[in-house]
Amino acid sequence: MRTTNSIKNIVAGISMQFVIILLNFVSRGIFIKTLGANYLGIDGLFTSILAMLNLAELGIGSVIIYSLYRPLEEKDTYQIAALMRFYKMAYRMIGVLVLVIGFVITPFLHVFIKEKPDISHINIIYLLFVLDTFFSYFFSYKRPIIEADQKSYILSVVRIAQQFISNLTTISILLITKNYILYLLSRICIRVLENLVIIYIANKKYPYIKSIDRATKLGQKDKKLLFKNIRAIFLHKIGSYFVFSTDNLIISSLIGVISVGIYSNYTLIINAIKGLTSQVFLGITASFGNLVVTESSGKKYEIFRIMMFINFWISGFSSVCLFILLNPFIILWIGKDYVFEQKIVGIIIFNFYIMNMRASINIPKQTSGLFVNDKYAPLIESAVNLIVSIILVKQVGIIGVFIGTTISTLSVPFFTVPYLSYKYVFEKPLYKYYLEYICYAGATLTAVIFIQYIMKFVFVDITFVGFIGKIIVCVVVSNVIFILFFFRTEQFRYLVDRFKYLIIERINKPSILEKLFRK
Repeated sequence: MRTTNSIKNIVAGISMQFVIILLNFVSRGIFIKTLGANYLGIDGLFTSILAMLNLAELGIGSVIIYSLYRPLEEKDTYQIAALMRFYKMAYRMIGVLVLVIGFVITPFLHVFIKEKPDISHINIIYLLFVLDTFFSYFFSYKRPIIEADQKSYILSVVRIAQQFISNLTTISILLITKNYILYLLSRICIRVLENLVIIYIANKKYPYIKSIDRATKLGQKDKKLLFKNIRAIFLHKIGSYFVFSTDNLIISSLIGVISVGIYSNYTLIINAIKGLTSQVFLGITASFGNLVVTESSGKKYEIFRIMMFINFWISGFSSVCLFILLNPFIILWIGKDYVFEQKIVGIIIFNFYIMNMRASINIPKQTSGLFVNDKYAPLIESAVNLIVSIILVKQVGIIGVFIGTTISTLSVPFFTVPYLSYKYVFEKPLYKYYLEYICYAGATLTAVIFIQYIMKFVFVDITFVGFIGKIIVCVVVSNVIFILFFFRTEQFRYLVDRFKYLIIERINKPSILEKLFRK
């Protein structure tokens, strides 16, 4: 059942992400052509400010999902309903808090903008971003039960529909009216509708959670544990925000909002790839959580090593392709005025690789509820990031912001997260993790250097045909190098055997006609 649910979640998630990527690129191209770089920069800046307000969420969602694994496995409907009631009340309080803080910040928006862009009603635009976040807290509280129950594919289907309707509507508004405020209002309405659909699905699938409107309450012991975990994960959220969401604020305040707009094109593409690759791990997180509850440390470690190998292959392949293809793609898509130097792109992609490689090691820590053990580590990471980024951006320009992120991500969590997982979940020596990590990084670097060398002689000009040629070289050469590096490993052989098994099972599966004739 765990494998079946994981496959469903992964397939649905990847399908969803492909649709979202396609629609977002079309929408972004039209956005730039109709509104320009200033609006693009403001969009990125306000998204970062709202990420700061989202710290008020405290990490409650992650804690609730973790807390739901055991009661769902044991079919403890009272405990499930009690957790959902707590979650609903907490999220509505947080929504009000975000709304109030968002309004209070409004008079101080100029602090985040070095040169005020020529945009009308900038305060109204910002307040619409605040309202969007407020509504998300009021209507998204029933998602966790679907995720924790290994049914994320349901959310993926709803998300595809939402993205299709939202992008179609916003593209029409941009082409017809070129009005950014109408664009934002339509986006808010459709997102609210998405959450209402999810509430309806959750109520139909888990009718007993309607008792959250009655007297279902968590016990004192459960509350104490919840608040302990929430306090710890809140510190993690603060750290994550200052490492990954302050780049736009630093760039906007010290360099300019147009640079934020240029960077936002890179983040759009990179986040699209992240979203696509993360579906693999989102699809198996709940299943691993179930495994944590039911299996031995040896079994957990065996599955983790396979997860880490998949994580490497996805992260390494994505990083190679992004490093080679990112600038040519942006030039073909929206023009050469929207690209950074290749050395800046290199640092951005290096940060992407480091962060993407965290996906597998984060799962055992998260699903085992190890929130408290390293609660101060993200604060150290965020302090390093802010201090180094601000110092370096004044010395070397925008690349300094990204170097600051590199230094901070290679500081504390690079060591604490593996340590906790290997000590408390797997009960294995930590050096094994870093040996495999170094091997994977070496294979990725080899692929980058080799392909970059090839590109000096072929597909030099940036044309559509040349871009397709670059894609083919990246796909073929990087995968051949990875196979040569790892074809003898247990993980590779395991995945090949599983793939063969799935193919044979699919071939031998009777068709609909065969089933009818058998009857």
